[in-house]
Amino acid sequence: ASQILDVFKGLLTGTVENQVQTLACNELSSIGNDFVNDALVLISDRLTPYLGLVQAVDPLAAENNLQVPNGTNLLDFSDKDSMIGGWLDMALQEADTLLGTEVDDEGGPTGTGRDLGVNVFLRDFVLDDDRALVVDVANLSLENNGVLYEGHDMLTETTI
Repeated sequence: ASQILDVFKGLLTGTVENQVQTLACNELSSIGNDFVNDALVLISDRLTPYLGLVQAVDPLAAENNLQVPNGTNLLDFSDKDSMIGGWLDMALQEADTLLGTEVDDEGGPTGTGRDLGVNVFLRDFVLDDDRALVVDVANLSLENNGVLYEGHDMLTETTI
């Protein structure tokens, strides 16, 4: 008897699920469209007063308008044929080779005995023994004694 009920239960469950899904999709679709339209209108109304204040800013304006005094020679780091540009290019290639290749790292966290040079450098010279970057906030000079936000209301007091 229970096997017969299981057959009918499966048929009935599938039919009910399909009907509920169809009804829910129809209702949510109509509500969703109205909600999205209303939300976009609200956002547009809120942002419209600020749109006139946006001005396009040329990020290279300072470089493009630079007035170099006569007799002043600027360094061009992008010119690899110059002495300074060539030296900088060589230094960057060496740094890439030292930090970007795998090196021996016995006891390192990868368990393979090898790791990227930059990771070994950071563990040896920047991080502590637990591989954590420790910053003593007391030694930092922060504006407003380090308080980024302070707010009070009837229930809470928040200081970040």
